[in-house]
Amino acid sequence: MKESGLIDNMLQDLLQYERQLNRLGLLIVANQLKAKNDEVRQLIAQRNEERMEQVLGELKAARAVSDVAYAAVVMFTNAYALLNPDREEAVVLVKRMQEDLEYFRRYAMPDPNRSRDTKPDGDDEPQPATPAE
Repeated sequence: MKESGLIDNMLQDLLQYERQLNRLGLLIVANQLKAKNDEVRQLIAQRNEERMEQVLGELKAARAVSDVAYAAVVMFTNAYALLNPDREEAVVLVKRMQEDLEYFRRYAMPDPNRSRDTKPDGDDEPQPATPAE
């Protein structure tokens, strides 16, 4: 909003010299800047309207539901591992669940210590140093 206000002030100052701007061919640029600045103001107003309708505590409630679902998945996985006669199949399921959780922790959950430009293809991990011969 501050920058939009500064641009508005600049445009008001510029448009006082409309005839000179027209001679220099800059009136078109000033008008385009004014149109884009008005569009930005409308988008900011729209965003503010949408945020006014947000329910406070919505994230906290979603987190509680997510925690319940996570606990159910853990209970299912543990029960499956204990009750399944095919140990190999249970081990595969548990490993798959661990991989999914690790992927989620690494790439889906925000980590303030990790840069945002890392990719989930494994290229972001440092390679072990090889000893010099």
